[in-house]
Amino acid sequence: MVRFIDNTCSDEELHTVERWLAESPENSRRLFELERTAMLAGSLRNDSRTRNRVYTKIKERIEKEEALRRRTRRLSFIRWGAAAAMIAGIAVMVKIFVLGPSVNMVTVAALGGNMEVTLPDSTHVWLNRDATLRYPETFAKTERKVELQGEAYFDVTRNPNRPFIVEGERMDVRVLGTQFNFNSSLETLSTVSLIEGSIEVTPRTSSDGIVLSPGQKATFDPKTGRMQIAQANTILDAVWRDGIIPFTNAPISEIAVTLEQMYGVRITILGDPSSSSTYSGGIMRYESIDSTLMMLCNTLPITYSVKGTEVTIAIK
Repeated sequence: MVRFIDNTCSDEELHTVERWLAESPENSRRLFELERTAMLAGSLRNDSRTRNRVYTKIKERIEKEEALRRRTRRLSFIRWGAAAAMIAGIAVMVKIFVLGPSVNMVTVAALGGNMEVTLPDSTHVWLNRDATLRYPETFAKTERKVELQGEAYFDVTRNPNRPFIVEGERMDVRVLGTQFNFNSSLETLSTVSLIEGSIEVTPRTSSDGIVLSPGQKATFDPKTGRMQIAQANTILDAVWRDGIIPFTNAPISEIAVTLEQMYGVRITILGDPSSSSTYSGGIMRYESIDSTLMMLCNTLPITYSVKGTEVTIAIK
């Protein structure tokens, strides 16, 4: 079962799982619970890494505070302490009024796989593999600004008085409270897919932003320097976050289109799609479309066959 969930089982083991699933609907529910448990275990591992990083930063801060107190005690024995204090005061004023107040920044990187991060304002961010997020330990009073390299999914805590700004490699995103997927890279096209709410997307090459509505996707091409807006199934762009493909009252024809987009295949439907029932819920996204269709067969009245990139779905 573990190898099936990890997409590492052999053909013989795959047939064993198929036979077991066909025995009863309860077995399908048990497998789905195992998949959810596996995803939860992955999240807990990510949380552990986050806790370790936080612990390290706290330890470093304590050590810096103790070193500062030791230096302060030594300075109290110096006769020209008043002069030193005056110099220190001037240095502080220069730092505040010329250089600006110091801000401790936190950098997290999803090196081993997906990672969930909770920001100081309770905003949740899911980083895709190899993505990096940089943010301040405490947000400013006027705005909440973070920097992103790679792909991430944002669920932003709403605060109209403090806009949330994501600075990407080629585009910036400004929001008040919403859910969106941002793929920011110097090597490929930069994309922003809006799931819920409203955001303003501004390419670095322009000062004019464009406001997106749910279901719209902004794509910036660095070669042409242009940004295009198009309607899209934006939920699919965020499937990497939890590995679940969501459907709501979807007929088989709609499910087929979704699977074509996700797996790069061509699906032919035998039978009348309008005569079958619809599907609501989520299915696990496996590496192979064969495994995904096998799970759908336990819920929908269909059979299937796969030959390379050609897939046939027959409605019973």
